[in-house]
Parts: sequence; structure tokens; C-alpha cells
Amino acid sequence: MDRSELILNKDGSVYHLKLKSENLSSTVILVGDPFRVDKITKHFDKIEFKTQNREFKSVTGYYKSKRITVVSTGIGSGNIEIVLNELDALVNINLETGEVLNSKKSLNLIRIGTSGAIQDDVPVDSFLLSKMAIDIDGFMLNYDLSTIDNKNFTKHIYENHQIQNQYKMNLDVLSKETILNQIEKMHDINLPNNLVQQELQLISRDLKKEDVEKNKKQNEQIAKRRIKLGLILNELGEKNNL
Repeated sequence: MDRSELILNKDGSVYHLKLKSENLSSTVILVGDPFRVDKITKHFDKIEFKTQNREFKSVTGYYKSKRITVVSTGIGSGNIEIVLNELDALVNINLETGEVLNSKKSLNLIRIGTSGAIQDDVPVDSFLLSKMAIDIDGFMLNYDLSTIDNKNFTKHIYENHQIQNQYKMNLDVLSKETILNQIEKMHDINLPNNLVQQELQLISRDLKKEDVEKNKKQNEQIAKRRIKLGLILNELGEKNNL
């Protein structure tokens, strides 16, 4: 991977969390507020490591012989993404070479925090154990959702929970993204180079020259995908008189 995509500190730790691979446990408790880290770790029998950078506070220690890391994320999906990406890098990327490891590891992530409720029958101060979560700001659309089974997820939410329109809308967007990914995979067509170049110019028109070169491959992929989907949907529309 490009080294600019994973910035390290001088000591070799990941940039925001200031953690190295050896500082991290396979079980990670995530909290929002940095002060909540101390509320949890005060119950530890032993503290092995602690560090803090901005709102990101991390402590690794032992509770009844179980090694646990507690990390604060701060507020918002953007902050949480920073934390999750750097945790992922710590276990799945060789930080010295920047190469992705062949053998992937999964962390056991446990989120503890406060939340509003969208069900009328959930009173204030209730303790909840959540099975699923809904992205209400569209943040997950930055990622490839083609491998996520949104149909079962959406069906479960619609049938078992009272849910406001804004949540339904975001679920619909996620489902549409999955459908478009599947349509793209099912069709193999030749793309007119002039259309791709026109789309690439539109994507790059407000970028600085150095950013155009830096993101050239990525923008070309985006342009090709947009043109391909446009041609496919146009063909499907014509065939079905839509």
C-alpha cells in the first residue's frame, strides 16, 4: 500500500492512536469519552501500557488474567473510522514495509457507550445489548458493500423495529449500492475511451495538479465504473421500456 495511506510516528506507532502491534490485545473495548477509559481500567488487576493523543486514549492491561485493550474514539463516525482503520493496520499490515499480511486477523471489538433510543418501549437509563447498528449518515458508502447481505438486515429492521424515515432512507441507499455493485459484476462491456476521459476530466477539474497525478488510478476506476453503470442501466431501461 502507499505509505501516505498509513502514517507512522517516529517511534513506529500508528499516527493517531500512538500504538504498536505489541501494545494491542485481541479484545478491544471501545468508548467515546476518554474519561470512560479510566472508569473501566480502574477494575484491571494490572496495567501493561497506556498512551493518549488528543481524544484517543488507550490502555492495555489484565482483568482476571484476561488481556484487554480499552480505546476511546471521541465523537462521530469519522473518529471511529480513524480508530478502526488504525486497529486493523496494527494486526493486518506490516508497519515496517507497509505490506498487507497474507494471514488476516479479526479483533473482538466491544463498544460501550450511551445512545438515544428509537423504540417507544425503551425507557431512559435502560441497559441494551445491541445485535446490529445502522449507519445514519451514509458514511459506509465510502466502502465496498457488495459482500454485505443488506437484504436480511433490512428485512429484520423493517419487521421487528419501529424506525423513522431517515433510518429507512439510509438502509435503502445501502441496498441500492449493493444492487449496483452486483449489476456491474454481471456485465462485461467495452467502455468508449472518450466517455471515460470526459468523466475523468469532470472528477479532476477542481483538483490541484499534484492531486490529479496522485489520485489518477483511483479516479480512472471511478470514471470507468460510472460510465459502465450508466451504459448498463441505459441498456436495461431501453430493453424494459423504462
